[in-house]
Amino acid sequence: MSEHVVSLTNLNSGAVIDLFDQELKKVVENIGDPNTNPKAKREITLRVIFAPNEDRNQAAVGIDIKSKLPGHRGSVTAVWFGRKDGKQVAVESDPTPGLFDQGNKLKMVPMGNVGRPEGEQK
Repeated sequence: MSEHVVSLTNLNSGAVIDLFDQELKKVVENIGDPNTNPKAKREITLRVIFAPNEDRNQAAVGIDIKSKLPGHRGSVTAVWFGRKDGKQVAVESDPTPGLFDQGNKLKMVPMGNVGRPEGEQK
């Protein structure tokens, strides 16, 4: 067994470099994703944890690396609800006349008010 001084590049046979490269790939892909905020900061955190033994002549070394990435941006649309063939359905485009059953009363709800009691505005 050859002895060499431990460094970041040779720790655990280079596993730290491989792990960093994997996280860097995630960051690069996230930056290129048009569904994320282009100005949000991305972060890679590397932790090397040493747990020495009682005699202090050896240590178990843990390597933890992770990236912190912004999530995808939200999206807003409008949905119309009505009955078609007796079943409740939802459509995203403005329903054409005759799409829903006769006598169906449609009511468009602004997305900010979804889930609020009727009449209560955001």
